[in-house]
Amino acid sequence: METLERGGLAGCRILERGRNARTGAAEALALLLEGERPPGSTPALERTLPAIVEHRRLLQAVQREYARVALFPGKVHGFDVGPNRAIRLGYPEDLLARLPAAVRQSMCPAAFALPAAGIRAGEVVVDVGCGSGADALLASEAAGPEGEVVGVDPTPELLRKAAPAASAAGYRNVRFERGTAEDLPLPDAAADVVLANGVVNLLVADKERALAEAFRVLRPGGRLVMADVVVPSAASRADRAVPARWAQGLAGALPEGEVVEMVGAPGFEAVAVEARGDGLALFTARKPVERRV
Repeated sequence: METLERGGLAGCRILERGRNARTGAAEALALLLEGERPPGSTPALERTLPAIVEHRRLLQAVQREYARVALFPGKVHGFDVGPNRAIRLGYPEDLLARLPAAVRQSMCPAAFALPAAGIRAGEVVVDVGCGSGADALLASEAAGPEGEVVGVDPTPELLRKAAPAASAAGYRNVRFERGTAEDLPLPDAAADVVLANGVVNLLVADKERALAEAFRVLRPGGRLVMADVVVPSAASRADRAVPARWAQGLAGALPEGEVVEMVGAPGFEAVAVEARGDGLALFTARKPVERRV
């Protein structure tokens, strides 16, 4: 009964009971229950069932897809790649012009998310799923020589493109590490900002774990800025079981409401959707500041 009432039903009552077949106790089995939703109440958010997909195979499919983006950026992919996409999403052309050509060619952002991060000089920024390094390099300019940016990506071909390009262009406060959103290679409370641009909702199967990792590596008061694809309803369970469909951006995304709920689950506060448009959303949240007792 308590479970039903916690789910938002009111006036719950047992209309019929049965007996326990082993003990004979009359009150041990409820055969028929009744309840109703209170007038004016809001139905609970319906959650998409977890995908039946092997996470290791999914990661391998994503790595293969984005290795092609790194090695052959000019070829046709299942999604737009490069500076023209970035300009359509709002990246200023003067900012893009400052980036190394190799970085621009393979960038795959979901939105121009950096302004929402409000990066200040001296801050530490983690770019989750950094790809060819475009956002990481732009964030490093905002963080300045006293700050630091760590780009994290699971695809070796992208990292081998990002790191040399950054070094050759003179970026000294940025480094790149191989890792996944679900297992960030950073210690607890190490960062002021976590960026995730077109990664968590689109490509990560265990989104809850990825968001918990973002929460872990942020300092108290740190900010999460996540630009991602959102959909009216999740793909079919059959599609969500195919790793290649995830890698092409066709199976992983969930509706905006579910994403908001997941962002709040690890403990983030001030969860907000800052912008929406063309199947994309920009989410922001903050890790609470610890209060002294």
